[in-house]
Amino acid sequence: MPKQFTYRQVTDALERKLGIYFGQGSERNGWYYSQGVKITRITLPHIHHGDIPAGTLHEIRKQTLLSTPQFADLVECPMTGAGYATALQAKGKLPTPNA
Repeated sequence: MPKQFTYRQVTDALERKLGIYFGQGSERNGWYYSQGVKITRITLPHIHHGDIPAGTLHEIRKQTLLSTPQFADLVECPMTGAGYATALQAKGKLPTPNA
C-alpha cells in the first residue's frame, strides 16, 4: 500500500525542492520548468488538514512523472531537486542539457 502524505508535506517538497510556484484558485496549478521549458503541470487540491486521499495523491504522483517509490523519496527528503531532474532525464522527459 502506498504511503500517505499530508497536503503540507507534498506542497513543501514541490515548492522548496523543485521551485514550483502554485497559483491561487479552486485548484492550485504549478509548472515544473527545466532550462526554460515547461516539463509538467502539477495540480494540487485545496486540502487544509489530514492526509491527501489516495486517489488524489496518485494523480499528483503521476503529474510529477515519478514512480511511487521515487515520489515518496521526493516528499520524505532523500531526493533533491537535482535528483528529480536526473530521474526525469533517465525517463527521457527533459530536454538535452545545453553544452
